[in-house]
Amino acid sequence: MAKGKNKLKDVAAAINRSQTETSTQIRELMEHELIIKTGVFFRFHNKMFKFWLREVYEKKELSVLCSTNTENFLARVEEVIAEYDELCRLDVSERMLGLFRLFKNDMIEFGEKKRQLPHFTELMSVDSQEVPTENSRRLIGRGHGRCWVCKITEEKATEKEIRDLVEGPEDKKMPHTKVLLALKGLDDNAKLLAKEKRVLTLGLSRINLLMDIFGKSPIIDPGLVQTPAALPPTAQE
Repeated sequence: MAKGKNKLKDVAAAINRSQTETSTQIRELMEHELIIKTGVFFRFHNKMFKFWLREVYEKKELSVLCSTNTENFLARVEEVIAEYDELCRLDVSERMLGLFRLFKNDMIEFGEKKRQLPHFTELMSVDSQEVPTENSRRLIGRGHGRCWVCKITEEKATEKEIRDLVEGPEDKKMPHTKVLLALKGLDDNAKLLAKEKRVLTLGLSRINLLMDIFGKSPIIDPGLVQTPAALPPTAQE
């Protein structure tokens, strides 16, 4: 699981054991709160434990077959940091498109609610007809008779975002789901309107839950990242 196999059938195949035996072993890990189940997916409760298993424990176990040392580990850490720096340069819409490409009709749980993640065969970023802004982008995903019409907003969503999404263009040839990706959440009125209009809303926590399930790095709220200039003098020293 630390290497990305997070569904029962995939884990069982990777360790060459039956699904029944594998399920029993996973259940023991869940009892110790090492593993969490979300829909059909399993994921680690502690991300550092996952990293340690993948980058330290496995290599230590294989050290008889290949050399491993502190320098190699530090080099790998620097490589992971560099990879994340590259991700941070990508626009949020690019990262969301990359995430959507991994959907394969699997079931996911958001709290007590279950939802199927449709397998998209066509994904596109659509230019908004509104005043151009870096804080609002649109995405459309289609496939196998399903369609998601999505709007990304990096500010706290209001009723306006819900109405723009509901009243915007749609594909009348197939059933569609309107999805608001609100990185800073929704205000109370927006939540009520989204429920009334049957708009699926995904805040940053749910988006990052999906990122975790599909082995992607989380999206960090830009407002939580302080630049050196924004730090107090003592923090810059």
